[in-house]
Amino acid sequence: MMKKAKKYFCACGGDDDSNGNSNSSVGDDGVLDKDDGASNSQDKISLREKVVRLSPEKFKRRASHEKGTTLGLKSKKRKTKIANRICAGVAEEDALQLKLPDILCDKLLVLIVGINPGVWSSAKGRHYGGPGNHFWPCLNASGILPQGTQFSCENDISCVNHGIGFANMVARTTRGMADLSRTEIEGGTSNIKRIAAIYKPKIICFNGKGIYQIFSGNSKCNYGVQDMVVAGSKVFVMPSTSPRGAAFPRWQDKLPFFKHLAALVALERKKIKDINVRRSTTPKIEENETNISTSTTSSTTSSTAIPPRELVASMSTILSATLSQSSSSTSSHLKPDLERST
Repeated sequence: MMKKAKKYFCACGGDDDSNGNSNSSVGDDGVLDKDDGASNSQDKISLREKVVRLSPEKFKRRASHEKGTTLGLKSKKRKTKIANRICAGVAEEDALQLKLPDILCDKLLVLIVGINPGVWSSAKGRHYGGPGNHFWPCLNASGILPQGTQFSCENDISCVNHGIGFANMVARTTRGMADLSRTEIEGGTSNIKRIAAIYKPKIICFNGKGIYQIFSGNSKCNYGVQDMVVAGSKVFVMPSTSPRGAAFPRWQDKLPFFKHLAALVALERKKIKDINVRRSTTPKIEENETNISTSTTSSTTSSTAIPPRELVASMSTILSATLSQSSSSTSSHLKPDLERST
């Protein structure tokens, strides 16, 4: 039984064994018969097929060759199918030439950083517009947006009103991250640093650990808040919202990270609210102080000010006094002259 199990047979056009001798055949009843004579073996060989005993190495080589040819045909069909694919009404080859602009503004609460635009996102002109992307379901259920607000990729510009912006490390559109070179991704780090320095978001959220590992050069980072600070902005890392992720296949698996981000955003909103309250109260105090100072200065000026009638009277008294002094001085000078004359 073991000897028969180790034999590999394959239907083919020849009937020679490894030594070139014909020693086996298949009868009309389908049973493999062994024959020592050449004449008997020729009589018993079926015209429909002939059997050759193959060694395990030859059998594996032939199976792998046949499998490779079938895979090659499938890959060619797949390439032609991809070339003719339409994404959101745009041919995929045309969508690869499109650019997806960043959505930015001053005083952002959180900046979502992706690796680069996908074909569907560029074809739609919307961030995270790929079918099955988990970003928008997670954002709607996280609590970052006001209660009852449900956004999709069509509302990506409206996210700015809630302090959410979008940017990509690499601007080139590709079918996947594998189409990007490491130099392209490393060159995108300067782009994110420049955006952070100009727009000063409170939090920079990297959509995917692999992006942050290249950005920071730290291959052993974890999800969540990082020790790194970029231009005064906190750094948060969450799993990629792509549906291809094997570690977190469902959007519900990624929701806890979005809720953690929502808690950080709520803290930043509270800080901004407290600052605005302080700013709204301080000008009133300053106005009161200025009013008090102006009133005191006006009262002092009013107290020191002299009415015009009194001013004339005082001037007249001063003039009379000076005249009297001048007359007395002239009289005193005249008396000796009179005495001399007398």
